[in-house]
Amino acid sequence: MCGIFGIISDKKINPDLTTRAKNLLKHRGPDGDGEFKTILPDKRELLLVHTRLSIIDLKAGNQPMWDAKRRWVVIFNGEIYNYIELRDELRSEGCQFNTESDTEVLITAISKWGAEKAIPRFNGMFAFAAYCPEREELVLARDRFGIKPIYIVEKENSVYFSSELGALIRLGLTSKKISQPAMELYLSQYSLPAPWSMIEGVEKLRPAYFIRLKRNKKEVVRYWSPQWKPEITNFNEALGLFDKYMKQSLERQFRSDVPVGISLSGGFDSCSILSYSAQELGKKPLSFSLQFDEPSFDESGLAVEMARYSNTRVMTKLMTPKDLWEQMRFILGNYGEPIGDWGVGLVALVSQFSKKEGHKVILVGSGGDELFAGYPTLNAYYYAKQYRKLPRFFKNVLKYLIDKVSYSDKNMSFDFKIRRFLYGADYEPFLGHLKYKEIFNDFEKESLLGKKPSFGLEDILKNIDHLREPQGEERLLWIDFNTFMQSNVLAGFDAASMAYGVEMRVPFLDNDFYDFSLKLSPNIKFSKNQTKPLIRKALVNRIPKSIRNAPKRGFVYPIDQWFRGEFKEQVNKLLDRDKLCDIGLNGDKVLEYWRDHCNGRINRGRQVSAVVSLIIWHEELLLNNNISDVNNYGNLEYA
Repeated sequence: MCGIFGIISDKKINPDLTTRAKNLLKHRGPDGDGEFKTILPDKRELLLVHTRLSIIDLKAGNQPMWDAKRRWVVIFNGEIYNYIELRDELRSEGCQFNTESDTEVLITAISKWGAEKAIPRFNGMFAFAAYCPEREELVLARDRFGIKPIYIVEKENSVYFSSELGALIRLGLTSKKISQPAMELYLSQYSLPAPWSMIEGVEKLRPAYFIRLKRNKKEVVRYWSPQWKPEITNFNEALGLFDKYMKQSLERQFRSDVPVGISLSGGFDSCSILSYSAQELGKKPLSFSLQFDEPSFDESGLAVEMARYSNTRVMTKLMTPKDLWEQMRFILGNYGEPIGDWGVGLVALVSQFSKKEGHKVILVGSGGDELFAGYPTLNAYYYAKQYRKLPRFFKNVLKYLIDKVSYSDKNMSFDFKIRRFLYGADYEPFLGHLKYKEIFNDFEKESLLGKKPSFGLEDILKNIDHLREPQGEERLLWIDFNTFMQSNVLAGFDAASMAYGVEMRVPFLDNDFYDFSLKLSPNIKFSKNQTKPLIRKALVNRIPKSIRNAPKRGFVYPIDQWFRGEFKEQVNKLLDRDKLCDIGLNGDKVLEYWRDHCNGRINRGRQVSAVVSLIIWHEELLLNNNISDVNNYGNLEYA
């Protein structure tokens, strides 16, 4: 896991950019750095910069790295988990290797097989830039699922790219103008899927794509498309294959020359990772878990019980409001984009915690919900079909009655779920699926922006490359994968973990595991009455009964209460009319929503967190030109 930065330009590249880029990305790769610079035959200049987090082949894996024949050079952020198998195959075809690193396997595969054939075979998470002098060709690529980011700016006959948008902004390579379509999407979802970014003129490379820049020409290639083919209809067969692919994924993702730990929340997905690691692979990984004082949010007791059940150790840390506030200001001021979901602060704390204990590789349970139908909104899909058949009068009565119910701050409370259901169920199923999770609706966005939104959730649906001939439920999972998972979960994990030089691996997002999930018939994967029926069955004898029977919580925190209490003074200072106007928001309307939340009239916690994140990001990154704080990124004092 590393930081990458590069430029290809017909203008002379300032030598100072190399040092500054390394400093800005050092938190992603604190173990070493390097650069490659050359003048191309057409007189353009190329610069590749790398900062390294050493995980595999600690001594010989430095970058930029050439293949053995010195045809291609690469800077690479990520891990190729099947690098051993690919290396054996390449050796059988006559290739030689100078290191034991997955980086050399990656660049040798591209040199031997070409980008179109090599990249689809990489099972891992990656963003890389590879250059071939003899072909005068630069390839920029991103993994299937968008686990690793790459931001790209094209202007004035130059191309700039980086692992983080914050580095591009602070180096003066972008404008500081907020993209209006991105602003509207952010207010809808409080995060931005590819290709959008918050800064005008900057795009994220889409997952499963690569770009080829060759002799001043650009080619965009999609190298992988999911194939939905539900051919597994027997539940017992599905259980056996689940065991097989879970073990195979974990065997690959434990490949590391440094200790590997687990982020353990007490939920099904992280517990399944610990269970299979301990019971099937004989591993004894150290786990890390956070505690909360609010009982409906605290899963640390379940995490401790799971660790004891697996005969492994877990370390817990009490998370305070002060911890979260400091982490969010820190991350939002450096990563490059606002992230409205403050769960990213929890990820940062786990990363800080694990790094202090000597673990810079952590396995996380994300992806289980998207592969195996874990979100309650999927159950809403079934009930919404019946709801739409009801007479309008009856629907209005239901809405009237729920409006009389007091708002609760409890995690996944009944009033929260029924309100979201009644709001989204009136839309067509796929748009309604996004509406359930919407932060500001169209009316609220219009009041905030002073104009009708021109860009919204419908545009996200148009942007998503659909599975081939999927049924309804499967398409809902693909929508979740390309929205919430990509732009919120994975982007947040990258920002928060890399702040502390920690690599977070996602076993559920193994290529073979995901392809297996697409072969499951709907009656195995989906249930009207419960989430993740296949995982539940697979874990019957692998986890304690208390965890099997626990309600779904997610990686959540009592943020709504903290905004009314511990954060209230800080938020009051941030919600200044002039500051809000500078961002393009109606200050009076924001303050009205803030009062609604403070007095308990309406729970607007998610909306408050979205706006507060936006203000902090704007202040720290767009208005603050002092980069001294960035050089200490990842060094917050551990409490």
